[in-house]
Amino acid sequence: MYKTNITPMMSVWQTLLTQSKTLAARLPDTGINLENLALLPFDDLVGTLAYLKRQKAERER
Repeated sequence: MYKTNITPMMSVWQTLLTQSKTLAARLPDTGINLENLALLPFDDLVGTLAYLKRQKAERER
């Protein structure tokens, strides 16, 4: 039977989730619901974090 250790993946997911929630809270006009971030699939969470980072960078210019 194939067994994988999901612990490292969970750690990465938690880090991405924390970063996403922090940025979404700082950028409320993006319309991203903090509660729904935890329900996103991993790939969508990565994309959402990239979007939030881009929005933050554009505002800092």
